[in-house]
Amino acid sequence: MHPRQLPISARFYMPANHGYRASSKATAGLYWLAVTVQAKNRIITLVKETMDNQPSDTGKAGAGRARLPLIFAVLAFLACNGTILLIGVLSAIGISVSINPHLQAAAISLFAIVTLALVFRDFKRHRVVGPLLLAALAGITLIGTLYIHFNKLVESIGLLALFAAVLWGWQINRRHRGAKPPG
Repeated sequence: MHPRQLPISARFYMPANHGYRASSKATAGLYWLAVTVQAKNRIITLVKETMDNQPSDTGKAGAGRARLPLIFAVLAFLACNGTILLIGVLSAIGISVSINPHLQAAAISLFAIVTLALVFRDFKRHRVVGPLLLAALAGITLIGTLYIHFNKLVESIGLLALFAAVLWGWQINRRHRGAKPPG
């Protein structure tokens, strides 16, 4: 498929040096982009539903809400360190993949910010400041190391702090599950 036949948004995400003969790579990239856009739309819908405390289409009103911060923390980890594993596995079977570090940093930042928003949602329920402060510090650390001065150790510490905040908040939510939210 020639890049001029693609929608403008798809052309924007294609690498500048891809060459017109790489139609299978371009097609695979477009498929990945379409799946990513669909996943992003579903994530936005889930976050809006949980922030508004509306039931999702899965049935129960609270089903899976306690796990959402953990899911997004895992997605931030996978966007950071999972790409190394993905490239290694694909290279082992003979497929070479190049991942744009700017898109990778944007994905890590997005997942960290969504995790922080979900920890804030839980804070509004139980009013314990610790997990929120730890998640905010982790988010600032991650975004700072991604966009100001990159350091892999600091990035790993930020991801671990994000996991610690999510697990701490989950433990507090479990204790306060039967209590009514204040207000």
